Amino acid sequence: MRTALDTESRRGVMHDIDSSTAKLVFQSLALEGAATVTQLQQRLALPKLTILSVLKTLSRDDLVDTESTSEQTRYYARQ
Repeated sequence: MRTALDTESRRGVMHDIDSSTAKLVFQSLALEGAATVTQLQQRLALPKLTILSVLKTLSRDDLVDTESTSEQTRYYARQ
């Protein structure tokens, strides 16, 4: 299981993220640890399509990575 990011690492990354929604998603992953899209939806009360779009962007920017099994995909903030 992936651990949450420390405060110093999180601050550095947060400075580079432009979108407030992307900051919210990243902050959730950094503070609360890895999560599925459904878990992020429950945590943040955002639509799944919004979360998926944000995760795609964060992943493209090498800020988020995934762990996949046959049953689910969990996203986590890169360290």
